[in-house]
Amino acid sequence: MKITYIHIYGFGKWQNFTLHLEKTNFPIMIGKNEAGKSTIQKFILFVLFGLPPKQREFYQPKTGGTVGGRMELLLDHGEKMMVERLHDRNNGAAVCLFPDGTVKDESHLQALLGMGRNTYEAIFSFEAADLTDLHKIDQNDLGETLLNIGLTGSTRINETEKTLVQQLSERFRPQGKKPPINQRLQELDKINEQLKEMEREEASYQQLNNEQQETKGHLELLRHQKETIQEDLFRLQRLLQVKDVVLAYHQYANSSTDNPIEFPVDGKERLHALKDQLLPLESEQQLLLQRIQENEQKLKKLHSASLSQELIEDMEQLSAALPGIQDSIRKEEHLNDRIREYEYNVGRELTELDIELTQEALANYDFPFYLEEEWVQAARQKERLEGDEERLKEQERHLSAEEKHIEDRRAVWEGQLLEERSYHHCIADLEAFEQKQRRGGENEGPSSDKRQRQAKQTFGLTVGLAVIGLIAAWLLSSLPVAMFALLMLIGGYYIYRQSTSLGAELSQDSGVSNLSEEEYHLNRQKLDQHEKASYELEHLQEQWQRSSVERMKLEEQKQSLRSRRERLNQLIEEQRKQYPFLLEISPVHWVRLYHAVKPLQEQYRQALELKQEVASLENEQKKYTVQLETFLTNAGWEWNDNQLSALIGYFHEGEKVIQEIDRDRVRLETDIEDLREKKKQLEIRMLPFKREKNSLLEAAGSDKEQAFLQIAEAAEAERKRRDKREDLRRQLTTILKKDDIEDYQVLEKVPDYQLLEQQLTELQEKIQQVEVERDSRRQELADLHNKLSKLEHAATFSEQRHQLQAKRDELQAEAREWAVLQTAYKMLLQTKEVYQHTYLPDVLDRASDWFSRLTGDAHHRVYFHPERGDLQIESSDGFRFSASELSRGTADQLYVALRLSLSAVLSREDRLPFLIDDAFVHFDPTRTGVMMDIIEELTVSHQVFLFTTRGDLADKMSGAVTIKLSDRIAGGLAN
Repeated sequence: MKITYIHIYGFGKWQNFTLHLEKTNFPIMIGKNEAGKSTIQKFILFVLFGLPPKQREFYQPKTGGTVGGRMELLLDHGEKMMVERLHDRNNGAAVCLFPDGTVKDESHLQALLGMGRNTYEAIFSFEAADLTDLHKIDQNDLGETLLNIGLTGSTRINETEKTLVQQLSERFRPQGKKPPINQRLQELDKINEQLKEMEREEASYQQLNNEQQETKGHLELLRHQKETIQEDLFRLQRLLQVKDVVLAYHQYANSSTDNPIEFPVDGKERLHALKDQLLPLESEQQLLLQRIQENEQKLKKLHSASLSQELIEDMEQLSAALPGIQDSIRKEEHLNDRIREYEYNVGRELTELDIELTQEALANYDFPFYLEEEWVQAARQKERLEGDEERLKEQERHLSAEEKHIEDRRAVWEGQLLEERSYHHCIADLEAFEQKQRRGGENEGPSSDKRQRQAKQTFGLTVGLAVIGLIAAWLLSSLPVAMFALLMLIGGYYIYRQSTSLGAELSQDSGVSNLSEEEYHLNRQKLDQHEKASYELEHLQEQWQRSSVERMKLEEQKQSLRSRRERLNQLIEEQRKQYPFLLEISPVHWVRLYHAVKPLQEQYRQALELKQEVASLENEQKKYTVQLETFLTNAGWEWNDNQLSALIGYFHEGEKVIQEIDRDRVRLETDIEDLREKKKQLEIRMLPFKREKNSLLEAAGSDKEQAFLQIAEAAEAERKRRDKREDLRRQLTTILKKDDIEDYQVLEKVPDYQLLEQQLTELQEKIQQVEVERDSRRQELADLHNKLSKLEHAATFSEQRHQLQAKRDELQAEAREWAVLQTAYKMLLQTKEVYQHTYLPDVLDRASDWFSRLTGDAHHRVYFHPERGDLQIESSDGFRFSASELSRGTADQLYVALRLSLSAVLSREDRLPFLIDDAFVHFDPTRTGVMMDIIEELTVSHQVFLFTTRGDLADKMSGAVTIKLSDRIAGGLAN
């Protein structure tokens, strides 16, 4: 199938737009963004598949008009078909028109297409945004894509599979207890065990039960038989009820002719209206002819007493040009005034701006449309940069204040520390005193152990912080941070060594204490104060280290601000080099200066253009002066001043003399010309009425008005008969059912009402017989029910049996649902597997060939890993890569190859047009050329529409036709 012609009545921005595509299989639509490429693509889909009413209203043209259009399709067997679809006609359905006049509806078009819109877009519509995560695709994913596109064009296959698995597991699990089917099986086993103990009933119970069931079945058969007879009875009654209507319908049907009379709508009234409109026009035409003849006779009596014909022509030319010369003189004075005004305004404005800029230099500068935005961005960057610098200074002040606070607190707590020797002696005295109090307790007290633990904790914290500092220095490439971390590590190790050595000395020097109780408590307070100060100093050390990290972050922000400042200064310097008058002006005021200078430049350029126009006017006036002198000399008129104003005065005096002589002749010639023009216009006004009158007569098949009126009366009579017959037909279809009309052929012939009345009597007798037999069977059923009730002496047995049957019915219903779901799940898996094995190898072979061409034979094979199932690429030298290892451009080329191969495989049976929308935006010129060659190969079997913003794609395509679109096109013709 091929689209050979497109005409858009109105669709979005397009109105009265036509494309002729008979000579190409590869049209390329080129246009910028918002040029209407996507709208044309949506129009093609709209004509082929239609749109819902709300979506059709979205494409209503802004200037009004009909939404819709038509396309001519060249079918595979060579026949042409015109498809027309309008929003407000046939409820948006398409109409198919053939060259021989045959008209078919929407169903014929959809039968030719063979698929819905979703499937068509999935196979034949292609754009770069369809698939982005190419590096994640595996064999199952591509198989799913084949299945989704090939079967339905939907993405719900996976959702259906997951839903089936979930519903199957919710209904039954082999080892489960909670699913409904498992519970039903357990309940049935329990009820069966109870029934085995209760099956001691009379042997006749089953027989009576069977008889009861047979009787019920016979009653049901009689009920159905009665309903059938009643339905036939009602049909006959309805037919007899509309007997008069049927007879009247056939009377009007027989009186109507088989061949309707062809007569224009409202033809008689239209003919009278045309005659009324033509009558005054014909009278006016006769009057104009009479006046023309009279004026021509008067003109023949006039004699020319003027100059020679050649001089008269020269005078007329000079006279005709004189108003223009006078306008030129006035215009020259006006332009000179405007030039002086522009120059004064520009000079005054430049003086007020007080910048190094002259009027001559102003004209040489270029102020492009994007310059204002660049200056706005520069001002904004400067303001943001100054704000960030001020904020950073505030953070630095806050950090410095925090560091000073830490130093102050450290000095306070260090003043509360004991000297190292005093600290150790104090500990020794306290331990000796406590040892004395314990009377022979252990020599090594808990204070020594505590000291050792504190030393180890301090050393470990210092090592951790030093490691963090070294990592930060490596990441930031900062030598000061590395030196600080090393000093911290050395200091921690020194503290640890001192603490362990002093602990050992304290252990050796501990002896008998001579402290009193009061001295003991005093030393204990000093020691506690010392330990508290040590703890606070450690906490302050941690705060100092955190402050150091914040200081490093602050330095990084400063470096970032310096880089931004350099880039901003570079931008400002570039602008000032290009526009030197900006040197003394802050970038914040550049935009205001732009709005002030831009209009001044425009005024100065306008002044230059006006000067050129003044020079042109002066040349024109000089030429006219020479012409006047030549004419006055040839005419023999006296003149003694060669100024243009004096020459014009001499010319006016001689012209008045000639005008007196020729005034009557000119007036008569003008009148005759006007009358002839009026006659011509009158004939043009009469032409449509005459054409419409002839068209009316021709449409009625007559050439005279009398025959036309006779045909009109006959057509009106026929229309009334047909309307009455249609009204009777509507009455019949309202009263009777469709089956009644078809079975008894009510509209084709008159039914045999005598036979119908006889059949009605027979059916009434049959209903009475069936009622008698039903009463007899009801009595039998009541007797059987009484007997069974007597046999069922225990209600438990009946209840258990009914409960068992109910449970079995529930189990069967649930089992049927489970079996249906299981069958659907297995069929889905089999379908996916068969579909993948059928099409996937062909897709990969095509993709490998096209990908090899796109990459210049750098990669020659695309396949799925046999174990992992992920997508693999094999290069020409034998190396293998996954899709995630490819560059962005190469990955796009791989995706395009896969996407085209999918479309090519799935479209072998349906040769419908491809719609490709700017899919090669990331390709370099070489790859783009190869891609266009591949698409040109596709055009051998398919028509391909390419929508793109690139105008160079069709330069080397021999079979392509370039169609350039423009935002200003509101309607037009493209070939």
